[in-house]
Amino acid sequence: MLLDGFPVTSCMVLTAQVEGRQITTVEGLSKSGRVDPIVKALVEEGAVQCGYCIPGFVVAAKGLVKEVSHPTRKMIHVGLSGNVCRCGGYSKIVDAIVKATRRKARDGRSC
Repeated sequence: MLLDGFPVTSCMVLTAQVEGRQITTVEGLSKSGRVDPIVKALVEEGAVQCGYCIPGFVVAAKGLVKEVSHPTRKMIHVGLSGNVCRCGGYSKIVDAIVKATRRKARDGRSC
């Protein structure tokens, strides 16, 4: 989840720590019925195999691109390091995030 716009591991945050703060889950990322750009790129790249890990990757990627608008592949690997994909789809996930940030730069939109 994002806590005040920054990724945190929700199971490591106490309820008392979030009082009065903004919490965003993967469901809160789509605006006005539009698919989030990172989610769109994940689907396009075939990176949504079983779907078990994808919410965590999406939220972590959103937090990363908020801090670094054009992350390198290495930065993406580090930014996603707390998430585990049981299917082994890491390459496609990283490819999708690269695609989303490039599209963002080209179109002048935010991820």
